[in-house]
Amino acid sequence: MSDIGIFRQLSLYNAHSWRLAVQTDSVNAVGPGTIALVIAGVSVATAVLAWMLWRVCKSVERAERDPRYLHRRLFWLGMIYVGAAVFGIEEVARGKEPIQSLIGLPIGLAFAWFWLRMASRVKAPPP
Repeated sequence: MSDIGIFRQLSLYNAHSWRLAVQTDSVNAVGPGTIALVIAGVSVATAVLAWMLWRVCKSVERAERDPRYLHRRLFWLGMIYVGAAVFGIEEVARGKEPIQSLIGLPIGLAFAWFWLRMASRVKAPPP
């Protein structure tokens, strides 16, 4: 097969005419059920994302009002990073993961330090 034949196969233009070689078979293969499913899926995904954003806004408002809530949230954000670091180190120590997987460990520990430091700076009233 020559290079010109490959070019014609990969080209957007038909070899016999100068209009776009669009195949209508792929457009007709999509039925109304598929279109309805895509619309419903996108609508549900949008509703879930909007609900999550609403919850985040409410959480931020509560954190501004309640210092104990803010302290608890920051502390657990830091502990998530600490737990992930411990799990990663443990997997390398067991030999299940290569030592190169620890290359991101300083970044995770920096995040953990940042969140735990922020939590320790919040002045929460005693219970």
